[in-house]
Formats: sequence, C-alpha cells, structure tokens
Amino acid sequence: MAPLLLVFPPEVRIYILFPLFSLMALVFFGWGRRWLAAGVNLGLAVAIIVVLLLGNRFLPSAVMAFVSQPVISLSQLSGDGIDVAAFAKAHTPVDAVFLTPPTLGEFRYTAERAIVVDFDAFPFQDQAMAEWQQRIFDCYGVPGLTGFDAVTEMRSHYKALTRPDLLRLQAKYGFSYAVIYRETPTDFPVLYDNELTS
Repeated sequence: MAPLLLVFPPEVRIYILFPLFSLMALVFFGWGRRWLAAGVNLGLAVAIIVVLLLGNRFLPSAVMAFVSQPVISLSQLSGDGIDVAAFAKAHTPVDAVFLTPPTLGEFRYTAERAIVVDFDAFPFQDQAMAEWQQRIFDCYGVPGLTGFDAVTEMRSHYKALTRPDLLRLQAKYGFSYAVIYRETPTDFPVLYDNELTS
C-alpha cells in the first residue's frame, strides 16, 4: 500500500496576517512620529487578533472559492485497507482498539477506531516517542534498518505473528481486533476477508 500524502496550502489567514505584520513593521520603523505609529500598530494588532480568533470565517465565499483545497481527501482513498476500515467502522464498537500492519495508519481515521500503533504517525514528545518506539518493536519487531527502509522488514515480522504473539500483544495493549495479512496463519475467528487482509 502506498503511503498517504496530504498536501495542504497555508491557511487563508496566513495571507492576511503576513501583510498586517509587514505593515506594522513599516509603520513602526518608517514614521517619525512614534505616538502615531504606536496608535496605528495598536489598531493593526487588534486586526491581527480578530484574524487569529475568527480564522477564515469572515471571508466571503467568493474569496474562499479561490483557496486551494487538499490534494487528497478521505473520500478519494480506496483499496483493501480502506475496505477493512469501512467494515470495522460499520461492525465494531466505537471504543474498539485494533492491532494493524505498520503502514495501515489511515485505518485510524477512516474506521474512526483506535489502533495500537503504526509506523507512519509518531508523537513529538520525548516520553511519547519512547512509548511509540516500544510499541513498534513489540508489534513489528526490531528492524535492522532505520526509517522507511525498515518498513519491509516490519511488514514481514508482522506477517509472521503467531497465536501466542497475538495473545501476548493483546494482553499488553488491550486491543479487541487485529487486522492481519491473508497469509498470516490464524485460528481466530475471521470477521472480514479481502485480498490483502483478514
């Protein structure tokens, strides 16, 4: 499965804030009368606060029509992983937790269900990064390679999970369901099966 890439342009308010800040700097450094510059900058600061608080809501829809939208959206996703997610969303409790393959991170937001871990989405806090890495190692093995070069190795390890492995991971992370590859042998009940997963 190809990695999901979302490309977003800057928010419209960035196009408004940049000129406001630039104007503030010009007024402050360009006017000889500091008291007048301070008054104008105070007014511009209020305008900036309004833009920050209201975001794009005050812009007319005609202006918003010219703003670029994301290159990819959830409605454009397709494939076996999305089919599994759609099934999970329709047939599992909202609070269900899933063990998924390393590169099936979009399952989290397409199924609207929690997952134990995935390789693509990692946290940005030290303690959370250590927890993420431990979950990666527990669920997908300790790869010999680093970065995205390790994905193939992690996928192979995940495909080789056995019943005792799944039970050990379930005891540690409390998931209710596992999305496994079709070639992964299992004697657990299969709720959904497609070309990629079961």
